[in-house]
Amino acid sequence: MTSGRQPAELVETGLLTNPVHVLDLSFILPLQVLAGVTLWRGKARGYLLAPAILAFVTLMAGSIAFLVVMMVRHGVSSGGAAVAIAMAALAAAAFLLLAWMRRSVRA
Repeated sequence: MTSGRQPAELVETGLLTNPVHVLDLSFILPLQVLAGVTLWRGKARGYLLAPAILAFVTLMAGSIAFLVVMMVRHGVSSGGAAVAIAMAALAAAAFLLLAWMRRSVRA
């Protein structure tokens, strides 16, 4: 954006925006906020939504970390160590929160 040009990945596909970013910003992020707010307020909906969101974040962040490691390993990308570490840490944190929530919430 700062260069005033479209990213190469969009030029190759011919799309105006990255569909992954659209899905993240239109569905996942609002659901995360909704889960957090309803959980904070002690609503039953939060206790139903939060584990699903935490499981999704665990799987998605773990997948991204693995993907970055494989891309670097096969020479497709370089310098992805920071991204891989951040995504692995996010996956671990979400998993630990999910495990804690599972133990602390009674039926």
